Amino acid sequence: MKKLVLLSAIVLAIVSCVGKNNASKQSEAVFDEQITDTSHPVLLYEMDKLFEEHQNSSRDDWDITVVKDFTDEDGTRIVYAVPCDKVCSAMIGVAVKDGVILEASFVRGCPGNSIGVAKLVQDMTVEEAISRLKGIDCSERGTSCPDQLAKVLEKCK
Repeated sequence: MKKLVLLSAIVLAIVSCVGKNNASKQSEAVFDEQITDTSHPVLLYEMDKLFEEHQNSSRDDWDITVVKDFTDEDGTRIVYAVPCDKVCSAMIGVAVKDGVILEASFVRGCPGNSIGVAKLVQDMTVEEAISRLKGIDCSERGTSCPDQLAKVLEKCK
């Protein structure tokens, strides 16, 4: 637990320094709360490192960019992706085992919605989550954080 709290402090410091224009102190505090609530710590440990490496990556196209995709020793597939620049979130991570979502996590984005969507898809099948999230539009942007999550999950099929 101490390592997880320390990790959340490190990630919060990184997120605080990144300075994305539309991020608020409130979203950083909620992101910290989200980290301490995780059941799959490897997801956020890796996400922390990858976010630092890819925070300035080009996000010009409409699709996600997978930055890491691997299967851990217990058979859990973990995928990290940078969403397109049309959404508020800066990175999405998912952990999937046997076609079921163990965890989803977002860096940045609307705090309540990011945490809410992540908790709602937990223990849902990948297929069900994709069918519910794909095509959701946010403020006529043509995509949304849930839609981008569906695109990440499509990579897990």
